[in-house]
Amino acid sequence: MAELRAVPGLADDLDVTLSRRDRRGDPVGYVRRSTTGALLPYNPRAAHVAETLVNTLSSWAHLVAERRGLDVDADRTAAGMARWLAAHRDDVRQCEDAAAMFDEITYATGIARRCVDAPAERAYAGPCDECGADLYARLESLDVRCVRCATVYNVNDRRKWLLDAAMDMWLTPAQMARALPGLISRPLTTAMIQGYVRRGRVESRVDTDGHRRVSVRAIVELLQIVTPEHHF
Repeated sequence: MAELRAVPGLADDLDVTLSRRDRRGDPVGYVRRSTTGALLPYNPRAAHVAETLVNTLSSWAHLVAERRGLDVDADRTAAGMARWLAAHRDDVRQCEDAAAMFDEITYATGIARRCVDAPAERAYAGPCDECGADLYARLESLDVRCVRCATVYNVNDRRKWLLDAAMDMWLTPAQMARALPGLISRPLTTAMIQGYVRRGRVESRVDTDGHRRVSVRAIVELLQIVTPEHHF
């Protein structure tokens, strides 16, 4: 439960990071305040991390509540969801997905820690077509340059290429929750995927090792992501 106790402080730190300059002193981006028209510093990476943290905690809280016959009587904030899960620790332990929940919450809080006052994270953008080196792009960048041969690629094109290549794959919910959010630019958690499976909204199958797998194409179509036209 240590990760849950850390969430309120992390959420506060993310709020600070959302609205201030990063460590280099350069604003990451701006939003306009509607009442005054003033431009305010805004960190889109911190916003994405904060949203992922809330969605991860909320998805698991509602999964536990559904399975244990409870109500999630808490604010839909990272702190609110974390406090609810901590208060229902016995119900969490009784959940058959408790190990997956621990892994995913630990992963989400780890990303939050790295985001706070940290250099911009990079996302995998596939191999370079010219030399085969792996490409890693800053999350807010439009282009990525190969560090080996200096070939420049459009990040949106690379994400679309990766998503197209993954469409016919069947992944476990945990694998999909790690791989897809960066390609479809929206939060997707293990608990969300398991909920879709449980409610029969996507097809799943169990492999020879006993792992349940879900079609990437089914999830993408369920989320109404039209890959040829979607802009990341």
